[in-house]
Amino acid sequence: MQYVTAGDLRALDCLTNVTNYLKAQKIDIQALMQTMSLDDVKEHLRDIIRECAKQTEAKPKPLDLQRGFATIPLKGIDVPFHSTFLRSGVKPFRSFLLKKIHKTSIDLGKLVGKYIPNVTAKPFALTKEYFEDVYRLTNSPKIGNILANWDKYEEGGEVKTAQAA
Repeated sequence: MQYVTAGDLRALDCLTNVTNYLKAQKIDIQALMQTMSLDDVKEHLRDIIRECAKQTEAKPKPLDLQRGFATIPLKGIDVPFHSTFLRSGVKPFRSFLLKKIHKTSIDLGKLVGKYIPNVTAKPFALTKEYFEDVYRLTNSPKIGNILANWDKYEEGGEVKTAQAA
């Protein structure tokens, strides 16, 4: 399974330290629970976390998150917008962006083939197949509307112009 975690850099660094420690020391929590009480296992894990937190505090600031055995820092990403917990914020955020970003200021050359949305994990493309893939994953009414009118967009040259950019 894969999770995206956002938060204070100290907490994220500590998470990396803890998972690195668990891996390096080959600590099997299930096996511990066979030989220790649940309270003892919890206390053992708390001790590990406290020691890892001390390591984090000793590091120079600002912290530069590093890849660990089980962690990969996502540079430039401050919040997990793809999380369903944030779904209620999509409409207000879209509205905000529509007010602040004008279509004429978007350089598609910086997006097409270079921007990789979390939804698809594939480089952004202005193709019908790409939009169909996004629609299959999201059931977005906005994307559905674009697909329903795809031929109109192509005839108007909007898709071809964007692809050339």
